[in-house]
Amino acid sequence: MRSLLHRFRSRRLSPSSGVHGNGVRKVDVTEAPPKSPDESAAIVDELNRTFDVSLAQMKNISERLKEEMKKGLEQEGATVAMIPTFVSLRPTGEEKGRYLALDLGGTYLRICDVELRGSNQFTTRHQKYKVPLPLKEGDFRDLCDFIAECLDTFITDMSIRPTKGEVFQLGFTFSFPVFQTDINRGVLKQWTKGYTCTNSVHKDVVEILQDAFLRKKVPVNIAAIVNDAVGALMALAYNQPDTAIGVILGTGTNACYYEKMDGIKKWDGGETISDEMAINTEWGAFDCERAVLPMTIHDSKVDRESNHPRQQIFEKMISGMYIGEVTRNCILHLIDRQILFNGYSSSDLNRQYSFETSYMSTIEMDTAPDLPETRHVLEDILSIPSTTLMDRQLVKKLCEIVGRRAARLSACGLAAVLKQSKLVSAGCTIGIDGSLFEHYPGFETNMMLALKELFGPYIVYKVKLALARDGSGVGAAICAMLAHKATQVQKSRSVSEDEDESEDEQSEQETVQQEMVQKDAVQKVDVQPEPEPKETVQEVVVEDEESKDDQDKLLEQEAQQEKPEEPPEQKPPEEPEQKDDKVQEKQEQ
Repeated sequence: MRSLLHRFRSRRLSPSSGVHGNGVRKVDVTEAPPKSPDESAAIVDELNRTFDVSLAQMKNISERLKEEMKKGLEQEGATVAMIPTFVSLRPTGEEKGRYLALDLGGTYLRICDVELRGSNQFTTRHQKYKVPLPLKEGDFRDLCDFIAECLDTFITDMSIRPTKGEVFQLGFTFSFPVFQTDINRGVLKQWTKGYTCTNSVHKDVVEILQDAFLRKKVPVNIAAIVNDAVGALMALAYNQPDTAIGVILGTGTNACYYEKMDGIKKWDGGETISDEMAINTEWGAFDCERAVLPMTIHDSKVDRESNHPRQQIFEKMISGMYIGEVTRNCILHLIDRQILFNGYSSSDLNRQYSFETSYMSTIEMDTAPDLPETRHVLEDILSIPSTTLMDRQLVKKLCEIVGRRAARLSACGLAAVLKQSKLVSAGCTIGIDGSLFEHYPGFETNMMLALKELFGPYIVYKVKLALARDGSGVGAAICAMLAHKATQVQKSRSVSEDEDESEDEQSEQETVQQEMVQKDAVQKVDVQPEPEPKETVQEVVVEDEESKDDQDKLLEQEAQQEKPEEPPEQKPPEEPEQKDDKVQEKQEQ
C-alpha cells in the first residue's frame, strides 16, 4: 500500500518550474532541447513514426471500412449507419427553374435564391439573418415563425414573388441529428450548436416549419431536408454530371454516394422511381472499437477529454475541429520533455482547443527563412514567452506531419467508397466541400498520393477530386429540384397506370361481350327453340258494347280456325253418255 501511495503522490516541481505571471509554467525533466540539426532531425523522425500511416495500414483501413459499410446497408444500428437519403435522381445540368435554400446554422440563418439556367449554369443570391439567442432557447414554433418572416422578407427584397397559385420549392439544410423518414420528413433526435428549443425533440421539424409558412402565408413548400454531404454531391453534379461521390472535409467529415437499390438490404420504404439512391455513410463514426485506426497517445487524450468519448473516432483523427487539438497535445508533450520553448508553456496554449487548425494552415504556408508568421502565432497569439528558429521549424514540421496523416486517412475513406460503388475502373468526379480541403496546404496533393499508393498511378486518370462550393445552399436547392421532379414523375406514373387500368377494364368488357355474342350464336345454331303453344282461351276485358261485339267476332273467327277442315264431298263418277245405236254405227262406218 505504501508503495502504491508513493507512486501516485503529488510531485513537486523544481524551483525553476513555477508558474509565472502570465500563466507560463516550466516543467523540470531531464531531456534537453535539440542543440543541432541532427538532434532536431531525430525528433522529426520520431514524430514521423508516431503519425505514420503505412500502405499496409491504409489497405487494412479501407477494407475494414468497406465491410462496415456493407453491415450498415444490411441492418440498422451498425457503426457506420449508411442512412438512405430518399434522393433517387441525379441532376443532368439541363434543368431550369428557380429554387430556394434554407441553411440553419449555429449563429446565422442563411437563405439562398438559386436560378438554374441549364447547360450546367446557375446563379445565386443570398442573405444572412442572425438568430436571436432567446429564439434558440425558446419554443420551436417561435423560431419557425422567425424563419418564416425572414423568408417572406427575402422573397420581397429579391422581387421573386411566384405567379398566382404557384409556390417555390425549398431545400432545407438542417445540420442537426435527425431521423429521416422521407425526402421531406425528419424527426429531431437532439439539439446541438447551442440550440435548446422546446417542443421539438422527437417531432418532425419539417412539418412544424411548413405549418409556420402556411400561417404566415409564405408561398414556399419544403421539398427536401438535406444532409451536408448530399448537398456537396448535388452542388458539383449540376455542373459536372459525372460526380458520383460527395465528401465533407471541414470542421467535421462525412461522405455520400449512389448505391444500387438491390444493395440496400435494409430498405423497407417501398418502390422507388429509380434503381439507385444516395446514401449518407456517416463515416465519421468508423472504428469506434479502435480496431484498425492508428491512434496515438495524443489521439486518445483528445477522445478521452471530448464531449463524446469513444464516438466519431475517424472524425477526430482527420477533421478540422480536432487535428489542431491533436497538434496542441503533441506540442505540450514536447514541452514537457523540454524539447520545445525551453520547457515553457502558456495559459493560452494550455487551454483546450486553443491551437486552431487555421493556425496550422498559417504555419505550413510560412516559407520565409525566419518563419515570422509561425512566430506571430506562437508568441503573439498563444503567448509563448520566446521561440527559437529551431522551435518554429519543429512546430512547422509537426503541423505538416499531422496534416499529412489526416489526408492519408481521408484517402482511405475515399478508397472504401470507390470500391463499394464499383467506380475504381469506371472512374468519377468526387465533389469535396469544406475548409480543410479548400484551404489546408497540400491536403489534396497528399490525398491523391495516397490514392496512387492504394490503386496505382492510373487512378489519377480515373478519379478527379474537385471543390464543391456551397453544398448547403446550391446543393440544397438542387435537392429541392430533384424532389419536385420525382413527385411529378410519380404523378405521371400514377396517371399512366390509371389509364392503363381503364384500358384493361374496357378491353376485358369488350372481350366478355364478344364471348357472349359468340356463345349466343352457337346456341342458335345447335338448339332449335320449341314452338310456343297456342292459347285456347283468351281473356278479354269488355269496356262497352261495341268492343263486346268486336270481341265476339274475334272469338268466332278463332274458333273457326281451330276447327279441323272437313274434306270436300266426293261426287260419284259420272256414267258415260249412251249414244243412239244408229249414230254409233254411222260413226263406225
